[in-house]
Amino acid sequence: MFELVKDLLGLTLVDPRAAARKVIALDYDAATLATIASLLIVVAAMLSTLFSPGIDPADESFMGLLARNPLVVALLEIVVFVIVAIALWKAGGIFGGTGTFGEVLSVATWNQMISLVVQIFLILLILFIPPLVGPVFLLTFAWRIYVFVVSLQVAHDFDNIFVTAGVILLSLMGVLFVAGIVAMVFGLYPQGAVP
Repeated sequence: MFELVKDLLGLTLVDPRAAARKVIALDYDAATLATIASLLIVVAAMLSTLFSPGIDPADESFMGLLARNPLVVALLEIVVFVIVAIALWKAGGIFGGTGTFGEVLSVATWNQMISLVVQIFLILLILFIPPLVGPVFLLTFAWRIYVFVVSLQVAHDFDNIFVTAGVILLSLMGVLFVAGIVAMVFGLYPQGAVP
């Protein structure tokens, strides 16, 4: 498995489209992909907790509670990941994309792996070469967006990258709309937002 990830990362650096095609060709079922993505998200949440600044134990805000409970954060991220994958699949179909849910979930899971690798790389920079963290973060952020758009373009077999960007924007708007409704129902407002 490690060799496969290493090969795919190398391919992603030089040809993200080919890497996306190779990831899709692995043809993992949705349950396997969801399990892999969940594990990646849990590891990322644990790393964030270990390497984040101190948490004020007296902070009783929603964000303070989340900061003290990384597994709750991971669970929320897993739910959001699945919702986003479904939204990307459905929105792609609206725009004429031919990608199946499994194909979209494959590239979404692969992009989760890339995010974890970048996170580990940034942690190492924080520990050993802190001045490089800012510029490297910006470069890797731009690169990850590009890889994600290209991967989704491959999954949906779009000819135009701008259509793919439209699918992503439509999906994010839908997810934010649903998240806003859930926040209202459960009263999860940022502190000070409601009198």
